[in-house]
Amino acid sequence: MPEHSAQFHFQQLPGLVRTAHIVGVTSSAFLSGYIGCFSIAMVPTLGLAPAPLLAQQFESAYNIGASTAPFLALTGGISFGYLMWQQGKALTGTELNPNSTFYLYSAAAILIPSIVPFTLLAMKRVNNRLHAKAAALKNAQPGDDAWNEVGIPEEDKVKTLLGKWTWFNATRSVLTGVGALCGILAVS
Repeated sequence: MPEHSAQFHFQQLPGLVRTAHIVGVTSSAFLSGYIGCFSIAMVPTLGLAPAPLLAQQFESAYNIGASTAPFLALTGGISFGYLMWQQGKALTGTELNPNSTFYLYSAAAILIPSIVPFTLLAMKRVNNRLHAKAAALKNAQPGDDAWNEVGIPEEDKVKTLLGKWTWFNATRSVLTGVGALCGILAVS
């Protein structure tokens, strides 16, 4: 009987609350996988290309991610923010809600959209350097020193910068994944 209590409880929730939960979990879990795929699949594949092509391909992939990920983060954040607000309405005065649902929804509502300021603040330097490399190497030709990044310090090479970017991006995937997990646990 206890294993069905969460399912029964979920069915008793108002339609808008159920919809917000489904949208929040789905968008944030998808976003976590989407972002993670850039680090796990895209970067190693792009790393096979020479620096100028790698920089251009990164630029293209970055623009795709920048046009979709913030929307998904906002969708998940708003959904869990609404659910947090619904749970918070049950609080009276200064009494703390002993139910962890409010705190789980709060964590999800904060973690998921936190990738936007994380990207703008923590990743700004490496993103700007990669964008500058893409612009600088745009006209490089095979055999040029620029093509092979001859004379460029190792920390300024495209593959090194992309390696740093990969770890920052993986952090963003973890933030949204933990947010999705908090949302899932809140209804359990």
